[in-house]
Amino acid sequence: IALVGPQEQDFDTLARCADIAMYRAKRRGNSYAFYVPGEAGEVTSRFALEGELRKALADGTIEVYYQPRINLETGRYDSVEALARWHHPEQGAISPGIFVAIAEESGQVGALGRHVMEVACRDLVAWRKRGIAVRMAVNLSVFELQDPDIVLRIARTLQHHRVDGSWLEIEVTESAAMSDPEANVATLEQLKALGIDLAIDDFGTGYSSLSYLKRLPADFLKIDRSFVDGVTQDDGRSIDADIVRAIIALAQSLELQVIAEGIEEAGQEQFLRRHGCQLAQGFYYCKPQPEAAMLAILEAQLEAGSAG
Repeated sequence: IALVGPQEQDFDTLARCADIAMYRAKRRGNSYAFYVPGEAGEVTSRFALEGELRKALADGTIEVYYQPRINLETGRYDSVEALARWHHPEQGAISPGIFVAIAEESGQVGALGRHVMEVACRDLVAWRKRGIAVRMAVNLSVFELQDPDIVLRIARTLQHHRVDGSWLEIEVTESAAMSDPEANVATLEQLKALGIDLAIDDFGTGYSSLSYLKRLPADFLKIDRSFVDGVTQDDGRSIDADIVRAIIALAQSLELQVIAEGIEEAGQEQFLRRHGCQLAQGFYYCKPQPEAAMLAILEAQLEAGSAG
């Protein structure tokens, strides 16, 4: 929405202001926005980034980093999560929160998702040839989940790289899974039929119906970092601790494994282990790493296990 004012006396200017407001409304989701004088510069900058992101995807310069997840029962890394990273030639590292949002708004999220999946599968096969039998987790956005060709695309990617479906885990957020429950359950069941594991990410932050949750062919629930942040070793009565315990108990009743993200302190790990959480990831263990560094970490673990 743009209002006629002293600076918006002609149609072209008014339409341009409305476009800027529409861009902000799309970022909010199902909403609307008024044009605010002075915001044109910010939007122009985002438009420029949109074009540069398109070029980066075409050039293959969007990198895939990996963050390992530790099995709290064995103390070993048994899976990694693939994460997109963009190192802009002039601006340096662009936050994923910025460029992923731009990809979603500009219709490039499908290309971004395909790139991450291709690189992740390629690296996974290379690691397996070295004897590193980890599982690879790849995120699927709500826009990809609603793509009618998503199952066929993933199936072809697995076939092309000769990846067994059981080596792969798809992560979808709780809100994405529940955006269109009937259709999404069907899609996720088709992915499950390929042998792929399913994780519900950011669990506890949405407004899902438990009746739909029990229908999802999920293998893992992933506790959102916002709850883990408020947990400490001796935490027995905080709201965050109660929520984490409740999620773990719910997962156990549904025979699902639990992944906790955002672990930054030993006390958080001890709390989670004590209450039955199986997997954890966070800076306490390892920051996201480029492929070569992640390979070195996994090879060191493999060698240590062989020596033991």
